[in-house]
Amino acid sequence: MSGRVAQWIDALQNPSSQLKSTHPADDALFAMLVHVAYADGTVDEEEFDRLMRVSPGLELGAVLSRVVDEANEPMNFEGLFIALPDREDRDLLMKLATTMALSDDHIAVDESEFLQRLA
Repeated sequence: MSGRVAQWIDALQNPSSQLKSTHPADDALFAMLVHVAYADGTVDEEEFDRLMRVSPGLELGAVLSRVVDEANEPMNFEGLFIALPDREDRDLLMKLATTMALSDDHIAVDESEFLQRLA
């Protein structure tokens, strides 16, 4: 795995990992993860920790503000797909979303519904 989405998956799965740089698709990927995390109506501590790992250079307050802003907007699936023209990255989107959904070791019904819309 070498694409941008693969880097995000690594950052979510490995607590010692963080994204080191930014990429044009990062805003769309962050929005998707927020919507996965917030699908059940709350962003728990593990989900927030993972969002911090994919927010290079941002302090806790800035990430929290981004999470609130994104959670209050509808998910832009079209924008997400436009931001990821690379086939490998698109193929890994479901793995990335599922990795976030499983942060608390189970997938809530609302998270499952979001994953179905992403598929």
